[in-house]
Amino acid sequence: MEGFDENEPEAADATPSLAIEPVYENVYEFVDGFVRPMFRRNPKQYLWAENWFDYPEVLDRFEAMWRAWEWDRLPDQAGMTAMAAFWKDTFDPLMDVITGEDGPFWRLAADKYKSSQADVPEMFPAQRPDDE
Repeated sequence: MEGFDENEPEAADATPSLAIEPVYENVYEFVDGFVRPMFRRNPKQYLWAENWFDYPEVLDRFEAMWRAWEWDRLPDQAGMTAMAAFWKDTFDPLMDVITGEDGPFWRLAADKYKSSQADVPEMFPAQRPDDE
């Protein structure tokens, strides 16, 4: 066959391997170690479920956020503004959807108005899945 070289090396795996270890081992550690400490909001305006991992949409969105954060934190991946872009393009929009009144926690909206807590919590509460 014309142009075919029997000695040509096989194509390399298209998926690059990262030599750098992730900061967070899994999405649960990411939510506990990064999301909850950073996202301090008025509980009368934002919805949150301690068992957030039982909501498939929330789990998937946090998984995407975690992977984006792990990539964007690396200095050579997206330039010096990667973390600013992470906040603007990833964290803020995803948290607005996750904690919004028409988001996955929408059924919790009725309880929100019964709450007398007006202070911003140190962190939103969380549980861990039983199989963790």
